[in-house]
Amino acid sequence: MLSCQELFTTSPNIPNAVGGSVQSIAAPSGLTATNGLKRKIKLTWNAVPGAKRYYIYHADSPSSAFVQVGESDKETYDDNVPSGVIAYYKICAVDSQNEKSYFSSIVKGSSLAVPIISSIDATGDGAVIRWYMENYTEYVNDLCYEIHWQGSGVSKSEIIPGSLGDYTVTGLNSNAHYEYYVEAYLSSDKSSKETSETVDADTVLNYVPHAPEINVDQGKTTDTIKLYITLPPMVQVKTKDASAGTPAVYGDFPLFFKIQRRVKPNNDSTPWTDSDLVDLGGSNKFLKWDGTSSNTCTIAADSDGNAVIDVPYTPGAIIEWTDTAAKGLVRGVQYQYRVTSVVQFGTKTVPSAAASTGMGWLAAKPVFAVKDCVRTLTDTDPPAVKSYTLNFAGSWNDFGKASLYRYSIKAERSVDGQVKDSEFLPDGSGKTVYDSLSSIDTVSCYYDLEHYSDKLTGGYTYTLYVYSNEYTNAA
Repeated sequence: MLSCQELFTTSPNIPNAVGGSVQSIAAPSGLTATNGLKRKIKLTWNAVPGAKRYYIYHADSPSSAFVQVGESDKETYDDNVPSGVIAYYKICAVDSQNEKSYFSSIVKGSSLAVPIISSIDATGDGAVIRWYMENYTEYVNDLCYEIHWQGSGVSKSEIIPGSLGDYTVTGLNSNAHYEYYVEAYLSSDKSSKETSETVDADTVLNYVPHAPEINVDQGKTTDTIKLYITLPPMVQVKTKDASAGTPAVYGDFPLFFKIQRRVKPNNDSTPWTDSDLVDLGGSNKFLKWDGTSSNTCTIAADSDGNAVIDVPYTPGAIIEWTDTAAKGLVRGVQYQYRVTSVVQFGTKTVPSAAASTGMGWLAAKPVFAVKDCVRTLTDTDPPAVKSYTLNFAGSWNDFGKASLYRYSIKAERSVDGQVKDSEFLPDGSGKTVYDSLSSIDTVSCYYDLEHYSDKLTGGYTYTLYVYSNEYTNAA
């Protein structure tokens, strides 16, 4: 049953306040964060007079909770992070009396990502190599790639700008076996590189993740949206490096998933951002598997804040993830979801370019009212009311999915707070469950006061019910 509800906002707060009504020490200014350094993000800021130290706070997105990750007695701090991270920071100053300042402004920083080779396609006497890096746009103007290929007794490389994501190797010998890898680095720091796995054309087919298939609930209920995720094939990840005379060893590993949600934009090509990440019950991290053989499908957060599903990873199986009003959903708003495959490399998790999108929404709140009240009078002098006939009007946003719903109107009479009688009102064709909202125009409620006035006393309530066709009962 789609019932009405009121939406409330939380009490206003001052997000920059650390504590106390008057601060004796100024907030830090000039906070900056680096982009593209190898496995670290370096923060710098202006000195605050009277500050003895500074507390550093980190979050995965601007809307996430900030957690203190360190402190410094200088105007700089290095946060050691994995490859390919985007993080948000703010700091506060602390004086000799341990009085904290207000927070600084929030800044965004990033670390250099690992290139992931996504395809190797033969072309003439060469091959087209394609790769991706999750967060390269944060430092693309300073980014360089060095492409390496080796085989048939030769080893070569070529340096190209970071704005490119593919390179065509030419002059390869026919029927020869070649392997490729890509290095990424900043032109301002050429000694610090991130390097892709070394792969050949056959290996890369299994190494690159596939996108999951997703289906999303559309207006089924008023408080939850379910995502149905079809698990793609596992990926091959190197578990042992090659050694003299021994090839590298690869094993099959399940994918993790990153889930993002945003209000449907006017333009579907609008880029997704970290602020679109959905809290998976942990810390805006990944949906992952614990490798057990349980038949249940429960989700719980692990120590790293990932949401762990208690079922084995079975390609082709469908799992469900439920988004709720508690996570910020609003009725009658269309949401776009994106589920991205994530590969685990040792202790590093690398989101891929393999993603699927879908649209979903909570059922909107119906609008319903008595359109008019027509009364007839007796011929007496003075005239008295003989009868009332009520007509109704209703509207509701089905987002173009009218065939998914049915409708009913229920009338209830109450005396002193107790329901005395109720009925579902028929439309013009005699149906009490209507196939379209327009049938409400043919519904009327007649009250004969001349003959049954003693049975009609009390207060009357009229409720419009909207049913999803996918459920036996009202949704």
